[in-house]
Amino acid sequence: MINWISNYWSLDEYRELLCLFGFPNPEDISNVDLLDSLKLAISWNEPEKSTELLLKYKFDGIMNEDLIKFHIQELVNGYDRFWGKYYISIFSINQLLRSAYNGFFAEKKLVQVNFHHKGGLYQDRSKMLRKIADYLKSPFSKDEFKLFFEGLDDGDFKNNTMVTWESEQELLEEYSMVLAPPCLVLEAG
Repeated sequence: MINWISNYWSLDEYRELLCLFGFPNPEDISNVDLLDSLKLAISWNEPEKSTELLLKYKFDGIMNEDLIKFHIQELVNGYDRFWGKYYISIFSINQLLRSAYNGFFAEKKLVQVNFHHKGGLYQDRSKMLRKIADYLKSPFSKDEFKLFFEGLDDGDFKNNTMVTWESEQELLEEYSMVLAPPCLVLEAG
């Protein structure tokens, strides 16, 4: 289980958010100090205002005003029941807010699956994800839990918003996959 997706926010997004939060001269901040500066800038506002700014930044043109207001209350009150297909994005906003406000926002966790592909580069992530899901559901899986995907068909696997992929370089054979709760159920073995 993880509580932060390391590649979710880009350095450019950190700088854009610093501008949005009114932090002076974000272009002069070193890459190493961007996240800490952003957390400081976020903390200068009331939690509801910062939540609104982050949701509007991430979901401009995707969510209407009423839905953004609804998710502000969801985040402030620690709920995640209705994050749905936006789970990973709202999770990342929540964790950024949680870090900026020293735990005011509820801690959330995601499942991370690390794996290696042997035998060359596997570029079709849809097929790779299907093979991983099939293996984790099989009786041969040595994991202490079973992973069941809900509501995902083959078309959803290619660029699914419920799954993020991480690799140090795009062409490596080692991957990490993060799965959002609405698409999986964990059962203890």
